[in-house]
Parts: sequence; structure tokens; C-alpha cells
Amino acid sequence: MFTEALKKHEEYSKRRRFAKNGGYSAYDAEIGKKIAQLNWLISKAQVLNAKVVADISTVNMVNAVYQEALWELEITAESFYYFVGRLVEIFKHNPRFCNIPSSNAERVRHQLLQHPEKQKDRQKASSAFGWGSVDGPKIKSYRGPEGALEDNGLFENAREFNLRLVHVFDKEATET
Repeated sequence: MFTEALKKHEEYSKRRRFAKNGGYSAYDAEIGKKIAQLNWLISKAQVLNAKVVADISTVNMVNAVYQEALWELEITAESFYYFVGRLVEIFKHNPRFCNIPSSNAERVRHQLLQHPEKQKDRQKASSAFGWGSVDGPKIKSYRGPEGALEDNGLFENAREFNLRLVHVFDKEATET
């Protein structure tokens, strides 16, 4: 899912390695690593989501294999959002880039994972992991009151975040 962002990072890396005004930094290397990790996490989540959906129609939901796949899917989804947070921080500290425009992936990490207790709707603090949607698993599948953050789904959030990364790399390319 992050192939375009990975490609843009590689192009950026080549420009930086041969730039007269500074080279490739540790931040630059971590950006590439984190994008590759996000790509891996999404691929893993897609496989696990499909497995959980297939398993529910063929086995008892209390089956240990099903429960393990569901647990792994939730950990993979949460990891994705924390990696997004780290990547956003790296961009903030890299002077060659503008900040990444705010994304739903960041809001999910911040509001639904790290600080659910600060939400107007206290039920956001409860665990309500949802799975099976074509848009991907949802950290909090509970629908809150009007104006409350809703998780659009991991795959939808990843698509949006990938587009934002591509935009940031494209903007950097036009400014160099």
C-alpha cells in the first residue's frame, strides 16, 4: 500500500546523497525504514483480516487459532498507528520537509489509543475493536455522539496517510 511513498522516498534519497548543500541524514534513513515498516504492517493486517473473516464462517469463534489471529490483527493495527506517530515526529524535526498534513491515522493514534480518556464520550476508552470491513479493522468501532472521532478503518486510514506522504515528498522535490 505504501509503494508510491517508498518510491518517492527513494527518489528523495538519491537527490539528497548527491546534493551540494548537505547529504542524507539519520532522519532520512529512519523515514525510509518507517515507511517500509508501515507497508509491512498493512500487508500483514490485510492477511490477518481476511483470515479472521474466513475463520468466522468456518469455525467456532472461541477457537484458539481464530482468537490468536484476532489478537495479532489488533496488535498489528495499533502498531501501525504508533509508527505513524513516530514518522510524523521525524518529519517535524527534519528541516527539509514541511509537516505532514493532519490525517485520520494520527487522530486515531492520539484520540483513540493514547488519550481516549480525554474524549467527551467516555465510551471511547473502552475496548471495541472491530474487524472484517473492507476499510480494515477499527480501533474503536463504537459510534459516538455527533462530532466524536470515528475510525474510518485501518486500510482507509493507510491510503489517506500514504497520499499525504507522497504529497510531502512531491513538495520537497519542487523546492529543491
